[in-house]
Amino acid sequence: MGSDLNIWSSHKLRFNSFAEGIKKFEKQTSKKIKQWNYRTDEPLIKTKNISEVEYFTHFDLLSHNFDNWNQITIRTNFEFCDELTLLRQTFRIHPTKFRTRYSKWQELVTNEFKTENEEELTKMKLSRNNWKEFRKYAYEITKILNGDKIIYLNDHRFQNEEDLFYQGLSLNEVIKKISKIVEPCELELLELFPNDIRAKSTWHYDAI
Repeated sequence: MGSDLNIWSSHKLRFNSFAEGIKKFEKQTSKKIKQWNYRTDEPLIKTKNISEVEYFTHFDLLSHNFDNWNQITIRTNFEFCDELTLLRQTFRIHPTKFRTRYSKWQELVTNEFKTENEEELTKMKLSRNNWKEFRKYAYEITKILNGDKIIYLNDHRFQNEEDLFYQGLSLNEVIKKISKIVEPCELELLELFPNDIRAKSTWHYDAI
């Protein structure tokens, strides 16, 4: 069974309620979070420009989600990231418009594609461009929220460790646990050494 890519980052917001979390997110980003219900409202108008990104949530669900899962779900209108899941000390960045199967994502990072099919190759090249745009946004939103690192995990391999984020552990606390299983590789090293088996068979990170 294949494994997908999960992307996590740190933040310096500290809150004890969803209302406090929303308020601090708005202050840090200088952007008001607007009401939006994906079931009843019109689809969001997407943008590829990071400066035009807006944030939305379904306010009626915030209390339930925070009380049960310690999370605040924030939707975006960015073409390459449709959602942020804000937890106590971390947040998950949900990508879209590029391949997120872990092995395929590594091909996007290294710009080395295994397929020889022209149609598939065209799709992979487009997917790589979209990944690069997503990466810029992930870096930018992490920097705005005063985070210091983004990590890229194989969801099948590190599922138990990822659950710790929902328990309120920090990114560095979870990194220590994952590093005991296997040492990480900086994403730039995977780009520089795409055929290095050690660089490909681990988890990855971007320092901010």
